Amino acid sequence: MTIEQLGSLGEFVAAIATIATLIYLAVQVRRNTAAGRATGTSEHTTVLNDFNYMLAQNDDLYRLYFDGLADPDSIAEPEVMKFDMLLGTYVSSLMQTYSLHCEGTLGEGIWPHHLQSLKWLVKLPGFVGHWKRWDRPSEVPFNKLVSELMVERVTSN
Repeated sequence: MTIEQLGSLGEFVAAIATIATLIYLAVQVRRNTAAGRATGTSEHTTVLNDFNYMLAQNDDLYRLYFDGLADPDSIAEPEVMKFDMLLGTYVSSLMQTYSLHCEGTLGEGIWPHHLQSLKWLVKLPGFVGHWKRWDRPSEVPFNKLVSELMVERVTSN
């Protein structure tokens, strides 16, 4: 075998190895994407379950949360911050869910369910007051979505 033939054989073997490496990397990326999606969905579920469990276990927080959403004027001034913290926890969870949805790492079918919850939430006076009390940058995609839903709420009434 000549040096040229050996060189050609070496190039062929290198090409095969490159193709095998690319196939391996594609499989790994696909697995990592699936793992990221599962992790995002799992973390999201844990946060929401913990929030719901907290409300279910504490009658005072339950009343504060739902009374504050329905009629924010019904809660005393010292309780407003506590209400904002509760609602802020839920809103932060929705924001994270939306982010995972936009990244494509949230399990399929999860975001539409939460979008319906968000559409319900923006109709409530307590949410509107909460949203106005906190300065939220409009360039953040979730904040932009909430602002659009609030405008939609006003124009549909």
